[in-house]
Amino acid sequence: MQILEDIYVVGGGEYGIGISNSLDCNVYLIDGGDDAVLIDSGVGQDTQKIIDNISSININKEKISKLILTHAHLDHSGGACDLKKMLGLEIFISRIEAGYMEKGDEDSIGLNIAKKNGVYPDNFKLHSVKIDSALSGNEIIKVGRYNLKIINTPGHSAGSICILLENHSKKVLFSGDTVFIRGLLCILNLPDSSLKDYKIGIDNLSKYEIDSLLPSHYGFSLGYGKKHIEMAKTALQSLSIPPMT
Repeated sequence: MQILEDIYVVGGGEYGIGISNSLDCNVYLIDGGDDAVLIDSGVGQDTQKIIDNISSININKEKISKLILTHAHLDHSGGACDLKKMLGLEIFISRIEAGYMEKGDEDSIGLNIAKKNGVYPDNFKLHSVKIDSALSGNEIIKVGRYNLKIINTPGHSAGSICILLENHSKKVLFSGDTVFIRGLLCILNLPDSSLKDYKIGIDNLSKYEIDSLLPSHYGFSLGYGKKHIEMAKTALQSLSIPPMT
């Protein structure tokens, strides 16, 4: 489904747009003309459905060259291995979480905890995959006519990133699980999910003018994106961080 000029949603589950596996995050496609990129991969249980969705919008899947993962949690990264095999994509993720993907480290991405709590069935796996570019933040990734800026946004996970499409008719932020509409945040009961780091991540985002906010779950906002970021910042300012012991 097209949502903005050259921007499509090609995956999304029960807590998203509802066009692929129920556990998928929203999967976005940016068409840069002679090149294209996917943002996140879904959970990896029916990757062919995402590819079928791409074909249904008349995008030539052969020109998709890159996959950028906002972080390594399974609903975002589980399909990376399949997409690399099926489409030959280069995979980008934060340097902090690149090793998790290459080792198939289910403990570090919180998958084993999630399975124990019934979030995923016991047979779900993180398949190891080679990472082509480990991101440190502030990189510019060129995708055809567009430039994508990588912004470090720790909090939901230590290596979470957001992706800002700057030279579009709108300033579009792909916010992963860092921030949702109405400024909603997602802190998990995992070792690398941190309220203290979240304040850093949202401060990093608040420096930018943002028109459209495209999160990985729930709805998205095609306008007033900055307002949602400011709501998140206000919410975090009202929270106190427990003292270190």
